[in-house]
Amino acid sequence: MNPKVNNPIVGKSKFQLVLPISGIIAFAVFYVLASLQYPGGSQADPQSIGFSWMNNYFCNLLSPIAINGQANVGQPFALFSLLVLALSLALFWWSFPNYLPLSQFQTKIIRIAGVSSMIIACLLFTNINHDVITNTASLFGLIAILTSMWAIYQNKLMGIFIFGLFNLFLVLINNWLYYDASLIKYLPLVQKISFASVLIWIIWINLNWFYTRRIEKP
Repeated sequence: MNPKVNNPIVGKSKFQLVLPISGIIAFAVFYVLASLQYPGGSQADPQSIGFSWMNNYFCNLLSPIAINGQANVGQPFALFSLLVLALSLALFWWSFPNYLPLSQFQTKIIRIAGVSSMIIACLLFTNINHDVITNTASLFGLIAILTSMWAIYQNKLMGIFIFGLFNLFLVLINNWLYYDASLIKYLPLVQKISFASVLIWIIWINLNWFYTRRIEKP
């Protein structure tokens, strides 16, 4: 065996495959709970009532004060959902090299970039500039995704690879909307669709490994 290539763990660590999926589901549940408790206000209408899936960003749910000036009683749900998701995805990125034959370079990049992205995302709890945190976490996340897609392509998992390309296309759309003042009003909705698509991609990867390797023993 090439000493520079890791030895994937087969039929082992199933718990590590289930946890990220469970965490993503928990994130979705608490995200919805947070949105139901959000008082109101958005980029389109500061005095609107409730959370708008078209006009509000997820980060609006993390603020202690809603855009309309009222106390955001849904904030604890949003904070918990972010923490659960960060831990779940950090585990996913750390475990990724266990299930595919990767070079040491690929293993290090995926683990360092993926886990760093989740650690940085947790800084949204703080008063550090939101755009700096979001852009930095997204950059590290993109590095992890690109490196994992490289490995997925090498291992001929073409369905997962093509869906990954679709997610990268959504990333480009997000950037286009972000930098076009006339189209930025569509960004909150497109961000949600893009984020959901990436999470579905991660679930697919975990389910693929679980069902294709579950009957094998180490």
